[in-house]
Amino acid sequence: MKHLKYNAATLYILLISILYYILCYLFPITLCDDIIYKFIWPSDNNSFVTPISDIKDIAISQYIHYHILNGRSIVHFLLQLFDGVIGKGMFNIISSIFFCCLIYMVSNFITKKRNSVLSYTLITLMLFVVMPGFYNEFLLFVGVFNYLWVATATIALMLYIMRHKQSTLNMKTLVASSLAFWVGWLHEGISVPLSMTLVTYCIINHKNIWKHSIFYFTLFYILGTLICICSPGTIHRIGQSDGLLQMIYQKLFLGCVNLTQLRITYIMLILSVITYNQKKNIWKEHFSIYKYFYLTWIFTFIPVFGSGVTESRTVFFTELVAMIISIDLLLRLYEMASKKSLLLSIYGINGIILLLYSAVLYYSLLNYQNYRYIIQQLQNPKLSIVEIPQITPVRPLSFILDEYIREPIKFGPFENAQAFVENNTHVKCIKILYGKKELHFVPKDIMNKIKSNSLKYNRYTYNNNKEMLAIKIATNCSPTSIKFLLYKEDINSLPFYKRLLAYHGNTYEQSNYYYDTINYGKSKYLLICCPTRNISRRIKYVVYKH
Repeated sequence: MKHLKYNAATLYILLISILYYILCYLFPITLCDDIIYKFIWPSDNNSFVTPISDIKDIAISQYIHYHILNGRSIVHFLLQLFDGVIGKGMFNIISSIFFCCLIYMVSNFITKKRNSVLSYTLITLMLFVVMPGFYNEFLLFVGVFNYLWVATATIALMLYIMRHKQSTLNMKTLVASSLAFWVGWLHEGISVPLSMTLVTYCIINHKNIWKHSIFYFTLFYILGTLICICSPGTIHRIGQSDGLLQMIYQKLFLGCVNLTQLRITYIMLILSVITYNQKKNIWKEHFSIYKYFYLTWIFTFIPVFGSGVTESRTVFFTELVAMIISIDLLLRLYEMASKKSLLLSIYGINGIILLLYSAVLYYSLLNYQNYRYIIQQLQNPKLSIVEIPQITPVRPLSFILDEYIREPIKFGPFENAQAFVENNTHVKCIKILYGKKELHFVPKDIMNKIKSNSLKYNRYTYNNNKEMLAIKIATNCSPTSIKFLLYKEDINSLPFYKRLLAYHGNTYEQSNYYYDTINYGKSKYLLICCPTRNISRRIKYVVYKH
């Protein structure tokens, strides 16, 4: 019976890795950092001109990257190796293996029902259904290196440390502990919190600590962490502020925004409170084993508040540690359930996972089809305007586009890559890769209106997703500035949550990087990125100078 259970668990995790591989295969290379990491990093952080072709190029690129951007040299070396040399095919295979390993190793942290179908099911549920921004950490090319690969390496190290922390120092453990240096150098988001936990452990257990291997793991890991966080690029970015007080206020505000993205953390807190109040014996045993995990979880809020970024990836490591704690608590509580209840839970949870996966797969296939259509146009040397089909999911499924799908090319005020602006850094990179002298990416529905000549002079229209305005202008017109005249808005009449972000002015001038003109046939068109919603909902007229 035990052998059958083991086989079922093995088959389950293999099936999950295959399903993950399919999503990874269908996920496109996107017009964001995926593109610019194909190039040797420029010293001005902007002029990308030389595509990566070999290891020497990557070494040069990462030397510059370390000095002007951040210290994640190991991660970004691997990223550029696959992005510029090896390719996405091998990346998909390795990432699928790592995803499988991540589930397996997280299960190995658990003291009850480890490596069972139930533990694998709960971990898959947390990663795929509950974890915020799944595509950001598990599918996006750049994100997978920074989060899935880093998480897998870090958890492998943590497992090794836990099993050998009391062992005496010898040549084998010294060599193994030196690997901690490279893992510590991977990503400050987890290496800083884990370094602080390891130091705390060594201080509490200081008696003869230098005789144990964990002391040397800690030294090597901290050294790697310091190299990561003390890069000139990181220090320079931290120092970019108008003042210390303003920087602190800004970090605190953005950190509080990040708290709204947490999900598994709140599940962990609820489970901890319930277990502490209702099952004290279970809580005592659990906490005696996981107290340092709770400490690491607390320390992960340092990068959450210190990063100045409000994307889901910012809370990834906080959620990862919370997941390990939550799974252990859940499995301890499941021990009191009947066999029938366990089976119902397994079938029910996997039913939810498969239902969601089916919807994600449908939109992933549609997204992949759009991606192939874009590549086909780029490979046509005669085309300078590439039509971008966009996905508009039905309203109940709109969250899928936010959590699981990243379109190859996106539009909107929060995109660094303004794809319709020819002088945008990302667009210039694409022009080099495909040998084009001129290139604009335009939503397909806008291009349909342009082709049918349905746009009127000086009358703006939106694309379907209301991310862009298009205006037909005179052929001799070259706008030098764009200004939106806005309807007046009574801020006091707005709901409280809208007042916080309300725009107080009656005009808004768009940045030069957010508009451009294109020529089609004998006509000329002005394309403008819509500003944020608090402004765009008030647009009355568009005024441009030329």
